[in-house]
Amino acid sequence: MNQPGQTFEVKLVAHQIAEPGLYGLQFTLHFDPSRIQIGAVNFHSNLSLVAQQAIENNLGQLTVTASQQGAIPGLTGDITLATIILAATQNEGVTTLNLDNVIAGAGDGSRLGVSTQAEFSFTISR
Repeated sequence: MNQPGQTFEVKLVAHQIAEPGLYGLQFTLHFDPSRIQIGAVNFHSNLSLVAQQAIENNLGQLTVTASQQGAIPGLTGDITLATIILAATQNEGVTTLNLDNVIAGAGDGSRLGVSTQAEFSFTISR
């Protein structure tokens, strides 16, 4: 449970990434802007090329495209890809984060299979 005005983190984690590993990703996160606002997004240090990071708090949407750079191995195993810093507004109630348009790719440009937990809910209350 989060309180109005409280800042908190949500981590976007990929589990059991196999070889050839993850080289880049894109996703869209939807949220209720009357209940939460995004303050920042911090990426895994290897995802240093951020082609798109559009925080649209008025629309309730975050759009991201990020990748590694250079001839380095893809990320494998369990990896925190991004940490999203959120702030609860003064409006109490249950709110949901919805993740969609998720695409993950290997260094050769091929797509990696992705299954996601597309929805996450939490409560804002005093």
